[in-house]
Amino acid sequence: MQYKRQDNIRKTLKLFLLFLTLIHLIGCQSKNDQDMLDSVKAITDTNFLVQKTFKMKPYSLTGYVLQPKTQDQEPTILYSDNKKGLIFLGAIFDENGKPLTEIHKQRYLFPELAKRLLNTATDSNWFLIGSQEAPHQLYFIGEPNCTICHQLYHELKPYIDNKELAIRWIMLSFLKPDSLNKAAAIIQAKDPSAALDLLYNEQEDSTTQNKKTIPATQATQDFINKNLQFAGKNNAVGAPILFFVDQKSRPIRIDGYPGLPIEQLVSLAGAFPNTLDSPKNETIPSETPSPFMQKTPSTSTNMKPENPSL
Repeated sequence: MQYKRQDNIRKTLKLFLLFLTLIHLIGCQSKNDQDMLDSVKAITDTNFLVQKTFKMKPYSLTGYVLQPKTQDQEPTILYSDNKKGLIFLGAIFDENGKPLTEIHKQRYLFPELAKRLLNTATDSNWFLIGSQEAPHQLYFIGEPNCTICHQLYHELKPYIDNKELAIRWIMLSFLKPDSLNKAAAIIQAKDPSAALDLLYNEQEDSTTQNKKTIPATQATQDFINKNLQFAGKNNAVGAPILFFVDQKSRPIRIDGYPGLPIEQLVSLAGAFPNTLDSPKNETIPSETPSPFMQKTPSTSTNMKPENPSL
């Protein structure tokens, strides 16, 4: 899978210019709900479908959940201010610094994205870390050179050692030229879990350093390519990305470092499901506050390739 920076810049610029055009056309004109919805559809119809709208009380704003028509775009949320006749795209915070856009993503975008990941997880190659009998279980999309993966793994390790948590690790390779050979040292090992622990061991010496990279076989390249295809189809070419079902069987996806305490994250995770196609799964109700919107370390942004085809 190749990532081309120029194509990504062109796509981003094109989308940005489209929204600037829309703002120019309707700015400073009061609009009713239907007028604004029609305007949003007019500017996004080529690439997106408006899946849902929601009101942001007590603000005079409306949110629009946009689902892409093709797999080379990511779902997103657009906003409008009906009183001022403006439509805009970006991160919104309230007067107390509460990240409203992130909460909206967790509420309206990530449950469906997590469900897709869980339902198609059999299309990926993973290895188990911890006991398969652990009461809390999750998938972890990681990369050998991902520093946030490194940090998160060490924070989850005590729960793995205590047999409270099991992880199905889906290995990608995209950040650095040596990522593939580092992944090979794990995938080709007799005990991938121990090899991963060696890779992320902070106490390095010349002996362990030599064991952290080996030439990748064709089988390993195929292993990684299958995971890259799985991630690309699910808008998940990045690291770290966690996905699981919670204790109420709701699908959860977390991109980057979790915005909640690790102990709470582990407690939130339920057991691995076979499928999420049953009606048992419920959408997180709009009045439910997201458990992820607490103070997040500066490493909260997940690491992605220079130009993932999303």
